[in-house]
Amino acid sequence: MLKRHQAALAAGVYMGLAVAVVAPALAQTDIEGTYNSQDAVDYRSMLLGPRAADFLGIPLNAQGRAGALAYSQDTVSVPGHQCESWGPQYLVEAGFNIRVEPTFDDTGYVTAWTISAWNDYQPLVIHMDGQKAPDPNGLRRATGFTVGHWEGDTLQTITTDMKDGVLTRNGVPSSDRESMLLWITRHDEQLTVTGIIQDPDFLAEPWVQAREFIYTHNPPDAGLHYQYPCMQVDEVPELGRGVVPFFLPGKNPDRDSMMTRFHIPEDAAQGDPAAMYPEYRNRIKGQYVPPGKCTLDCCGWGDFRATNNPKMECKDEGL
Repeated sequence: MLKRHQAALAAGVYMGLAVAVVAPALAQTDIEGTYNSQDAVDYRSMLLGPRAADFLGIPLNAQGRAGALAYSQDTVSVPGHQCESWGPQYLVEAGFNIRVEPTFDDTGYVTAWTISAWNDYQPLVIHMDGQKAPDPNGLRRATGFTVGHWEGDTLQTITTDMKDGVLTRNGVPSSDRESMLLWITRHDEQLTVTGIIQDPDFLAEPWVQAREFIYTHNPPDAGLHYQYPCMQVDEVPELGRGVVPFFLPGKNPDRDSMMTRFHIPEDAAQGDPAAMYPEYRNRIKGQYVPPGKCTLDCCGWGDFRATNNPKMECKDEGL
């Protein structure tokens, strides 16, 4: 009942936003600036990338789980994939810094907001002037198509018309029917971005993600790497000779790694939607046995190589 209620609620919110964005907003809030991502949230998945076959908290359906387990991370080294950019969802999934810039018309009204980041993320352009979405049967694009409007001091957006690809860096698939809702709010120097990602082909339920950014007074280009021409090379020679990296069903060598290394129950590690909810704790009560002493990622977001690091420091050398 709870899951059906959440899905219905997300669908209702989506429809409400779809109606609201057709007209320009009357109020505008200044979110322009350069922001640093806060690394303390989901450190591993944001910076180093999620582990292979780690689908914790992602509400996968059977098709999504099969696609994710078939994915090989060697794919990004294939010449034909080296210059592909990550989709708009990467804004709430990665730990990069961002720059937010407005585009004005002749009257000073903001017709669009552009969110730029690293070179592997195409700028997200949020249209504020009532543009209509492209033909749903037309060509999809890496950036999708995004419209937005202000609801109080929160910028609400809808992104559709995205190309199919991968939702996460460890291969959770995404279809061209995927959509993303964003709520972008600035509180003084803090920028909160909350997203709801929906995909009827690969997700059993809406997936909620959130990121925190802090305004920086550094020059706009400080710490950011913007778009530059990408050159394909033979990073791994044997991958440039017609080899398509993938795993057959049941052959992914990392499938059980989360279970053996961290004692995570199989259904949770494999993206069971029920594992997103607090009630899941009752299901595994008395069954889950935490692993022993930390030897992996135990330094949090600190750098054990630095002698004067004010953040957490590793006590073990195992990463």
